[in-house]
Amino acid sequence: MALSPDPSSATLPGQNIGADYLVAGNIQPLGAGLRFSVQLIETQNGAYTWADQFDLDLSQLPKVRDHVTARTVATLIGAIEEGRHDRIERHSTTAAYQTLLQAKRLVYRMREGGDNQLAQTLLSSIVRVDPHCAPALAIVALTHLTSVLMSWSTMPDHDLSLAQAASARALEIDNQDHLAHGVFGITSLWQRHFATAGIHLAEALALNPNDADTLAGQGLYLTFSGNPESGAACLTAAVERNPFHPDWYAWARGLAEYNAQHFDRALNSLLSIARPTRFHRRLLAATYAQLGNLEQAKLECQQVMAEVPGYRIKDTLRIQPYQRQEDATDLIKGLSAAGFPE
Repeated sequence: MALSPDPSSATLPGQNIGADYLVAGNIQPLGAGLRFSVQLIETQNGAYTWADQFDLDLSQLPKVRDHVTARTVATLIGAIEEGRHDRIERHSTTAAYQTLLQAKRLVYRMREGGDNQLAQTLLSSIVRVDPHCAPALAIVALTHLTSVLMSWSTMPDHDLSLAQAASARALEIDNQDHLAHGVFGITSLWQRHFATAGIHLAEALALNPNDADTLAGQGLYLTFSGNPESGAACLTAAVERNPFHPDWYAWARGLAEYNAQHFDRALNSLLSIARPTRFHRRLLAATYAQLGNLEQAKLECQQVMAEVPGYRIKDTLRIQPYQRQEDATDLIKGLSAAGFPE
């Protein structure tokens, strides 16, 4: 274990003991809990192969330990098998990598437009220094997609085009980067290029079979392309693989279960979201309606409409990329029964 967060200081002890990689980590107080950061570093040049950060309480430490162990092993295997030592994601400083992680967390929260704007500012600071940082460009693509999903965008078609362009650029820079393939697959899905989406999400999983985000993205693809049972299975596996998953995993699993007409399971998935946004509440309202709890369905509907009074059911059909419109029939019925305007 390299105790210093500076990757350059990890090279010497690693070389001295004959190790090709070192795991570096630090723990900082965070309110009543802890913030645990971990990085996998190549000792030859100090380059980051993988990094992540967890905010947790003490009872969650065993889960973090198991997750870090599994992710470290999976990442090492992928790097060795693909012979990618010279192409693995590299960031020149610890600060740059931490900035990348911060931006990703902001995007994944999907709570406020200000989070998205801050993420774009952080990512711009990385791209200015390193225009060829494929992971940063991939996350830029996600900021544009999130803006559309959350109805923050005033020009949704334009933002979808920007998302596709940024993810395509990331893939052009590094076609061995699993994140670039995964995000290009997701942006292709929202462009309704289903065959392209499936190809690139499969490639992302081939490059890093243990990446939970990619597995969750594959679950979304399966759901929207008409196979919600398999989509739900993928998303359940993603949740198990990343015990500290973002809320969109639970929403996506809830959507898959809803489309598979497992409304009770969908409700359980959605209720696991501690701070639901209007994006989550729309599906929650439809789920309550399908289960016959119209009173709670209408309460959820009222909260959504108070935030976005211009919302209409047709907006969901525009935003959710169903390959076959008939697969959206149950969702339309649930939203209508909950009281959303057509």
